[in-house]
Amino acid sequence: TARQAVELIGRLVAEHGYASTGESISISDPNEVWLLEIIGKGEKQKGALWVAVRIPDGTISAHANKSRIRRFPLHDPANCLYAKDVISFAREKGWFSGPDEEFSFADAYDPANFESLRFCEARVWNVFRRAAPSLRLPGDVARGDTKAPPLPLSVRPDRKLAVADGHNGDLVVYS
Repeated sequence: TARQAVELIGRLVAEHGYASTGESISISDPNEVWLLEIIGKGEKQKGALWVAVRIPDGTISAHANKSRIRRFPLHDPANCLYAKDVISFAREKGWFSGPDEEFSFADAYDPANFESLRFCEARVWNVFRRAAPSLRLPGDVARGDTKAPPLPLSVRPDRKLAVADGHNGDLVVYS
């Protein structure tokens, strides 16, 4: 299952490490979709920092070269899994100092800047605005405004989407 894949990845990177500046990975099975975000700890440090969130049924998510998971439920293992040191590592590095409940994976490990908003989050905004125009999501993030509120992790489309929506101009999906 998708959940088992997330758990397996967590065990493998804890044992063998992970050498990357960060990845977002969609993992799905016929019943669930999870978004996993992962980043290596740096040179000479084994393990990885990661969080995975189950995308709610009936919603869609998008990601494009930028961490998107912010606050996540710390005590909801049915919908969220994470590395045991994901918060403590950020504290040790001085990247986070608030209460655990206010921890944001994206803010600690991939803080937004003009370029990441303009060239990454803009693609997410484009998918969301086409799938759920009724939300009228402002384009501030897409324009690179670092003070703009972040986009939601997922949205409920205004109508049922089909595979063809990614190709017919109604919904343009970029990888």
